Amino acid sequence: IGEGEGAGAEVSWNNITKMEERIRKSCEAMNKLSGVLQITITPEYLNLKLDEIRLTHEFEERKYQDREEQRRIREQIREEERAQRELEKAREDAEAEEARYQKALAKAREEAAQATGAALEKLTKQINGFEAKLDEARRKKERATSRAELTKSGFVYVISNIGSFG
Repeated sequence: IGEGEGAGAEVSWNNITKMEERIRKSCEAMNKLSGVLQITITPEYLNLKLDEIRLTHEFEERKYQDREEQRRIREQIREEERAQRELEKAREDAEAEEARYQKALAKAREEAAQATGAALEKLTKQINGFEAKLDEARRKKERATSRAELTKSGFVYVISNIGSFG
């Protein structure tokens, strides 16, 4: 009987077969030892003890699954936060690149306004290059912004203790 209580206390989410076997062996040993006194553990009692072990196992397994689900949700939230930080950094980088090209373009236009001949032609090519790079920087910024907005819409997860809401 004490062995059954001990086995019940040691049941976890992954050792049900070992605990059932332990109770069965304990019952057989008790029945053999007490044969002289004609005292036996009835099969009904054994089945009830096994049912108790199974219910305890079911409870422990549910707790384990809940912990794993909570762990998975926390991991997903961390992953989403990491992705959000990366997208924010990409957006900031794109904004900085856009500002850099705008300054270079403005400087090249000022120089082009004062230049003539071959220098003007060279500066016109530079201006065209800067305009293309500026357009690309703006597209990068727009992509980063739209990706950041897409990640903001989604699911709301509530992590709580079991039974905390009644």
